[in-house]
Parts: sequence; structure tokens; C-alpha cells
Amino acid sequence: MGLFSWIAEKISDAAEWVVEKATNVIDFVEDKIEDVVDFFNGGRTSLGQTSTASAKKVSKAGAYDPETATIEETKAITKILNDIKEEYKTKLKQYEEKSIELSKEIKNKIVDMIETELNQKSNYDPSINPFIQSEELEKEINKKFEGLGINVGEIETKFSDTITNFKRTFSSEILDHIAIGDTKCAEILKLENKKERKDKIKNYLDELVDNALNNFCDSIDEISTNSLNAIKININRIKKNNEESIENIKKEIEENMKLSESEIEAKRKEYDRKEEIINNFLETIK
Repeated sequence: MGLFSWIAEKISDAAEWVVEKATNVIDFVEDKIEDVVDFFNGGRTSLGQTSTASAKKVSKAGAYDPETATIEETKAITKILNDIKEEYKTKLKQYEEKSIELSKEIKNKIVDMIETELNQKSNYDPSINPFIQSEELEKEINKKFEGLGINVGEIETKFSDTITNFKRTFSSEILDHIAIGDTKCAEILKLENKKERKDKIKNYLDELVDNALNNFCDSIDEISTNSLNAIKININRIKKNNEESIENIKKEIEENMKLSESEIEAKRKEYDRKEEIINNFLETIK
């Protein structure tokens, strides 16, 4: 195998290593997004049972028109709606906590994998005796390539903002609409036909839940997709740099083959000088 082929192979190996590590991150994120979807589908089923029970209560209460209703009728329907809210609150709290847990797990894993495997972050501190941090030193020495430099801080911030917004709005996106002051809810309560009223209030409650869950899923999916895109963009940059490196090495080898003996000797001395500088530098940091 020629010198050029050997160097090209080593650079290619490093590029493949980058792709392999990035694929691990991508596969993890895609699997976790599937877990979130499965979890939310289970949530829809459970909350759907609550909407069915709630719809029965509304249908039994009779039609309600705020323009003609008595104070007692207003109190009665308000109590029913408040009871429905309380039933939802208990379940929504459980799904809210689990959703946040899953989201943080995704965020922490993405950040950890990017930092350690793609950004090539290590805990090695040159000011500390290397003998007491041998593992960190080994990681530092065995770095396969230049770190991708992906901004994990931005990823963490976006996840945190989404989770904060979810905690603030998830339940309210549902509960605030279960009220006589909500236009759509009020229109449904006016319906005289019990079956129609029951079906429409159930559909409305299911719609509220779906919208709240979909909004959160969309946010997590967007952040995850942006994270993966950042990884892919940087991988392409690494590949491009590798291709340029191979081409430059090839050109240098071809040029060196044209040199005279005296020119080759001069270059060898220059390489020796650079090697000595590097070795001296390494000695100073031991």
C-alpha cells in the first residue's frame, strides 16, 4: 500500500468513526421520539375515558342557555364543569410529569452524546498530575478528530424553554375551555338533544387534549430535528475537510516526487525541525 493510500485510509477511518458516533445519537433520538408518541397515544386513550364519563354527566344535566337559565341552573352546570376539571387535573398532572421526564431524558442524552462523542469533550486538566487522571488523559490522546463544536447550550436552552412553556400551558389549554364562559363549550351546552350534546362535548374535550399533546410533541420534535440537523451539517463539514486534506496530501506527495535530492534533504530537515519543536512542547506539558 502506498503512502498516499495509507494516509487516505486513516483519514477515511476517522470520518467513518464520526458518522458511526453521530448515527448513535440520531438512532437514540428517533427511538425516544417513538417512546414519546407511544406514551401520548396511551395518554389519549386514558384521557378519552375521562371525556366519555364527562360527556355523560353533561348530557344528564340538560340543556343550558345562559340567557334563560336560573341562578340555580347556572350553579348546577358550573359544579358539573368544575367536577370534570378536577378529574382532568389529576390525570393531566401525571401526564405532565411523565412528559417532562421523557423530555429531560432526551435532552440530557443528546447533550451528553454530543459533548463526549461528537464535540470530543474531555475532563483532562493539564494543570493536574496526569498520573491521577490517566483515563481522562487517554481520552484526550485518543481523540479521533477535531470536535464538531455543536452548540449544546442552545439545545439545552430550547429544551428548557419548551418544558417551561409546557408546564405553564398544558393543563390550562384544556381546563380553561371547560367553562360556561368558553364560546364553543357554551354553544354545546345549549343543545337540546342529549345524544348530540354528549357526542359534541366528548369530541370537544378530546380535541382539547389532542391539541395540547400535539403542540408539545411538535415542539420536542422540532428541537430534536434541529439538533440532528446540526449534527448532520457538521458531519458534512468534517467530510469536506477530510476530502480537502486527502487532496492536499496527494498534491504534496506528487510535488515531493519531483524534487531533487538536495531539495528532499532540505525538506527532511524542515520536518525534523518541526518534529523537534513539537517534542519540546510535549515535554513542557508533562
